[in-house]
Parts: sequence; C-alpha cells; structure tokens
Amino acid sequence: MRWKFFACGALLASTPGYCDNTSRVNRLETNMQKIGAENAYGNFGSRTASAQPQIDGYGIFVTADFLWWKLYEGGTDYLFKDQNARGVPPAKGEIKHCNFDWQPGFKIGAGYLFDYDSWDTVIDFTYYQTSAHHSSKSSHLFPLIGDQFLDLTEAKTHWNVSFYDLHWVLGRNYFVSKFLSFRPFFGIATAWIDQHRHFDLLTNLDNQITLKSENNFWGIGPRVGIDTQFALCENFSIYGNIAGDLLWADFDVSEKEVNKTTSTEIYNLDDDLDSIVPTVSFGLGVAYETNLSKDRYRIMIKAGYENQYWWRQNQLPLFESAIPAFHRISEDLSLQGLTVEFRLDF
Repeated sequence: MRWKFFACGALLASTPGYCDNTSRVNRLETNMQKIGAENAYGNFGSRTASAQPQIDGYGIFVTADFLWWKLYEGGTDYLFKDQNARGVPPAKGEIKHCNFDWQPGFKIGAGYLFDYDSWDTVIDFTYYQTSAHHSSKSSHLFPLIGDQFLDLTEAKTHWNVSFYDLHWVLGRNYFVSKFLSFRPFFGIATAWIDQHRHFDLLTNLDNQITLKSENNFWGIGPRVGIDTQFALCENFSIYGNIAGDLLWADFDVSEKEVNKTTSTEIYNLDDDLDSIVPTVSFGLGVAYETNLSKDRYRIMIKAGYENQYWWRQNQLPLFESAIPAFHRISEDLSLQGLTVEFRLDF
C-alpha cells in the first residue's frame, strides 16, 4: 500500500505546477486568437488587425465632400481663325477651342461597419456641373464642326457638362504594418454624363446659323480599388487611393444645324452607340482624425488632389458636308482638382 500513498503525494505536490501550465496555455490560446484565426477553408493563419475607428457607437458613418474641380476634354476645337482670305495659301491662323471653368461640386455618402470580420459597406453620390463659353469675331472664321464650307464673321459657343456618379462597395480596412493600413474594396458603379453644346454662327452673307449637339452617356459596371493610409502620428496621416471601373455604356448622340435666315435644315443626325468604357480615379492628400465626447464619436477631415479619367467620352460627330458623312470624335474626358472630405462616425 505504500506505493499508493507515494503516488497520491506526488500528484498533490505537482498540482500547482500543473495549474500554472494550464493557465499559461489558456493565455497563449487567447493571445493567438487575437493575432490569428481559422479561415473559411479550415486553415489557421495570421489575423490582420482592423483599422476601423474604435468608438463606442453604432457603426454608422456619413461623409460630405466639397469639390473644386476643372474639366478637360479632347475634341473641343471648333473654329479656325484665318489671317488670310479663304483659298489664299498658305493658311495661317489659330485654332479656337472651349475651355471649361473651375466649378464647385459635392459628394455625399453613408456607410456601416459590420461586426463580421470588420467589413464595411459604403454608398456615395457625386454631383458636378461646369460650362465653357467662347466667342470670336474676324473677317475670316472657318468652322471645324458642322458645315465646314461656311465662311464666318462671328461665332459664339456655349458648352455645358453635367456629371453624376453613384457607387456602392464592400471593403475591409486593416493594418499591414504598425503605420500602414489598406482598404481593398469592390462593388458596382453607375454614372451619367450629359454634354450639351450650342453654337451661334454668322456668315459673311449675314446668314444666321445655329448648331445644337447632345452627347448623353449612361454606364454601369463593376468597381474595384484600394485605399491606403500611412500614419504620421496618432492624429495625422497621408492617404493615397486608386479605383477603376469598367462600365457597359450607352451613348445617345444627336446634332442639328439650321440656317435660321432661310429656315432650312442643313443636316440632322441621331446616333445611338453601345460601348465598354473604362475609367480610373485616384487621390492623394493628408488627413486628420480624432475621437470626441469620450470616444462616442470620431471625426476625420481629408484634403487633397483628386483626378478622374474617362476614356472615349466625347462621341460627338464631325460632319463632312461634301460627302455627306460623319465620324465620331471619340476623345477622353478628365476631372481634377481639390477635394475636401468630412467624415463622422457614430
């Protein structure tokens, strides 16, 4: 029986060490769960720490952006101002084109932060309008659009562009190092870009000519991108974002030229075009963020440069009255300038 008493004594003597080992194992498992996780395929790997705002709120956030942008577009040349008479070589002069004004716009958005692996969803809408005006007088002006056989003494133009953009995406914001965070995202995008231009022309025979054109675009398709943020300190950071869309697009294009003096129609064109239009956007700037009201709210203010580039956006016609025939301009459009964003998490 002695061996039984000896075994019991040894067991009791080793119990504190056994309990300590169990506690250490439990703590180790807890710490591993913080830095690692079992993925959807049943494998265990590292966990990327969430970079979402840590506040005592509902997981809802709203954004409001002020835009101060300028539009650039190819194919806005419309007039040749010749210093010599028509038919007298060599032709010498300058090309007149439309320059769009700097104009304000806005962007609004709302989002929700999920408990599910720190994912978020965001929907945002952009509104921007701009216009270009130009006029010219000379003894010899020759149009580069419409009926190019006209000899003009005066030309006035007005070009208006309306831009509307809507996105809905899913993303996840996480740290890849102590200071750098990534937020890859994917979703759907749709956009409307309406372009209307109007020309008043006066010929050397005092005939008044009007030309009206429309280039109305609508597109929808997938959107992918990534937002990056590099922390300089607790409150300040540098951000760099890039996104791309591939939109199935419909262009509704029309143009009409009329001699108002003789009440005759020179031509009237309608064209409906379906196409695939790629677009890319990027932004670069600085951000400031902080918690408020005992971590009940969090605000972020961002300011930086933003650029959007839209391929083959100008599908307005170039009419060749001698044939008659026309071909599309098919030039690109870009929007760029200052973007200031305010975000509130609550």
